[in-house]
Amino acid sequence: MQQTTAHSLPPKLMAEDEIDPDLARPRPRSRLKLAAWIAARRFFTYYWDAPTNVASLLSRIGLSGAAEKLLGAAFESNPFDRALGMQLGDLALANGERQWPIGSVARGIFLLEAIYKSFPSERLTAAYFENLEALMSRRQKRSEPGLLVLGMGSGRVGSTALAAMIAANPDVLSTHENPPLVWWSADPAQVDFHVRRFRILTQYFPAVFDWSSWWLGQAEAIGREFPNYRAIGISRDVNAVVRSFMRITAASENSHAPMHNGIWMATRWSPTREAIPSPDARHDPNAAKEAQYRRAVVEYEEHMATLAARLGNRFLQLRTEALDELATREKVGTFLGLGGPISLARRNVGSAHDSSSGELWF
Repeated sequence: MQQTTAHSLPPKLMAEDEIDPDLARPRPRSRLKLAAWIAARRFFTYYWDAPTNVASLLSRIGLSGAAEKLLGAAFESNPFDRALGMQLGDLALANGERQWPIGSVARGIFLLEAIYKSFPSERLTAAYFENLEALMSRRQKRSEPGLLVLGMGSGRVGSTALAAMIAANPDVLSTHENPPLVWWSADPAQVDFHVRRFRILTQYFPAVFDWSSWWLGQAEAIGREFPNYRAIGISRDVNAVVRSFMRITAASENSHAPMHNGIWMATRWSPTREAIPSPDARHDPNAAKEAQYRRAVVEYEEHMATLAARLGNRFLQLRTEALDELATREKVGTFLGLGGPISLARRNVGSAHDSSSGELWF
């Protein structure tokens, strides 16, 4: 499968003294062409640096809130820009960290919201784990680590309902798409964050669950760190999934479209999805978008079936249509070692609200 990385973006142009003249500079036939080339290069260097330069100016004159909004808008339109995301995260931390005491749930949610809308910089990551360690210090540490269970599926499969049902049991810490988002071509900082989080939480809870579509792509990495982890996969009729995705996404957005495609805008979730080319998209953008989503869902199901075969009895396969059934809830409870069925809950029907509300974050 084609993978989208930050390197697929137009690179930030280097300063004049950083460019190898034999490699980077064209061989113009006239001084006029050379001058035009240099002017163009300086213009685009200024263009790419403009948001950060303006944000720095706003911060210096005391308008840090406006600076954060500016960087947020810039990162929203270019969510593959790691450096911009880290700068946004650090600014969000500086603007809001004094509002909540260390060791509070509210501070943890604030930090996760900052991470969700930016990138887990070193400062932001340190602040989150400082708060998490303080929170966990009030609990009794287990004699041995609890069970790690990962939920996965293509999306629009009832994942928030499942996470909420599991969360109703006090013996399980259950989250849904807990930040940071993990890119399709994962950045090590994103995966390391989750591994560190799981290591801490499994010291205090009998079972730790998180549902995120990206866990399918990170199964091998998680397996190296947690050899006995388990997984719960949710599948749904492909046509129903595609219709749901088409209904909740704006016509101008397509998280499976390659960057700078000239038709759809990038979204915060674009880096987490496979970029699927569509040469004929301009002829019928809506049909092309639907085809991209359909291909993504079908391929996801195929790869999940492969993982299920590899994990054997450590993989529990569920159907969206049966999530409410008592038999399904009993299977999940047994799989998690709870000794009884998980509770019933219906969440996120017809919307994507719970995915970013922080209600199922920790």
